Amino acid sequence: MHNIYNALVVKGRDTTGQQINVTCEVQQLLKNNRVKSCSYERYRCSNKRNGSD
Repeated sequence: MHNIYNALVVKGRDTTGQQINVTCEVQQLLKNNRVKSCSYERYRCSNKRNGSD
């Protein structure tokens, strides 16, 4: 599990096939091995399950 204020990198592809590579800050630890994180790039915010892309 990531610690609060650590960086979390989200990599993958969006629905149009464009590559995503966004660095987020972990803001909150949630239940079920999830974290709340946010990036300061446009509108990209994410809830991400630890260890999955």
